[in-house]
Amino acid sequence: MTSNKKRGVPPRFREKREMMNNVGILQSSFAEFNRATSLLRDAYDCLQRKFGALNLELEKKNRELEDSLSEKEAMRNFLGNVLNNLTTGVVVSDMNHRIREMNLCAESIFETGGQRTGERVEELFRDVPEDFLLSLIDRALQRSETGLRLPSNGKTLEVSGSYLRDGSGRPVGKIFLVRDVTRLGKLEEMVKRNEKITAMGELAANFAHEIRNPLGSIELFSSMLLKDLKSKRDRDRVGHIMHSVKRMNRKITDLLSFTETVRIPEFESLDLHRIIEEVNAFILQIVDSEEISVNVRLACDDPVIRGSREMLKHVFLNLYLNAVQAIEKRGTIEIETRHSELFLREEGVLPAVEIRFSDDGTGISPDVLEKIFDPLFSTRESGSGLGLASVHRIIQMHGGLIHAENGSAGRTVFTVLLPLAGSDRPGGGLNS
Repeated sequence: MTSNKKRGVPPRFREKREMMNNVGILQSSFAEFNRATSLLRDAYDCLQRKFGALNLELEKKNRELEDSLSEKEAMRNFLGNVLNNLTTGVVVSDMNHRIREMNLCAESIFETGGQRTGERVEELFRDVPEDFLLSLIDRALQRSETGLRLPSNGKTLEVSGSYLRDGSGRPVGKIFLVRDVTRLGKLEEMVKRNEKITAMGELAANFAHEIRNPLGSIELFSSMLLKDLKSKRDRDRVGHIMHSVKRMNRKITDLLSFTETVRIPEFESLDLHRIIEEVNAFILQIVDSEEISVNVRLACDDPVIRGSREMLKHVFLNLYLNAVQAIEKRGTIEIETRHSELFLREEGVLPAVEIRFSDDGTGISPDVLEKIFDPLFSTRESGSGLGLASVHRIIQMHGGLIHAENGSAGRTVFTVLLPLAGSDRPGGGLNS
């Protein structure tokens, strides 16, 4: 009994000891938890600091990126505005001629009605066979040729090109520059035509001098022969010869007076519209308004030129009368002025005013158009053939050009180009 009691532990002591052990374990756990919490807090604080630094760096990079994007967008807009304000058409394609970009001028020239991205460049030049067009374009690109003229939609276009290259110099596309030179081509034709007429006038003058003496001899011997002839029939024949010789001699005299060097009158600054209005008022007194109507459309501002008032009145009166004579019964004469350009070989392109006289008369046959300004050429039996020749001469003296053509709807159109005051040009001098 006694030995059993010594070896045994009372239950309350065991419970107390277990409780003490548990408290120690709990205290140890709390201490470990506190250490872990402290470490976690330190790590969190460190992470917060790093996150804050990264956030600041990210904000800085975002601002730099936004600034860069803004600059690039501003530059893109600037270049886009520059491109769209160019008076030359620009077409950008890839290496396979697929259109990537067109400026507004190109859209207007080709009358696309908007972008044609993805289409082939060849589709812009449907009037040219594709194989031939491709060979021309390749030649222009390889040789850096300019002035390649191609037809498109009734226009004459001047096309030049170059390769679009990346930073390493590798070609990644093609750039085509396009100019509408339709009017310029017509002006060049007018220049050539006027030069030809001038040369013909000089030739005609030399020819007139050469044949004047023989004609005088024919007239003299005919008059001597007439005295010796008794037969009325023979006398009539010789009289006809003398009449023809005198008629030819008068034309030669007119031609020589026309081609002689004429003193250029003192030019003055002139309101072109006022001169046209004066001539128009005179014409309206002559023509029957019920048979012939006259429509005048003048540019909104008054173009000023330098020249001779009387000479220019003579020009416009002559063109008016030609239009009246071309109308057989009823018809309309239209006079229009607008600002234009004048192409001269030496001076280049000058600002000018364009005056158009048109009528819906019988028109002019192509063979007559070729000779219409030639001295002594006339389609009327009684005409001297010097009316339009003198018009051509006067326009030349004013540094201008004149051209005749059959327009649309059967209309005959005379186009006069005169340089504006202030331009350097032959005959006109400088605006004072």
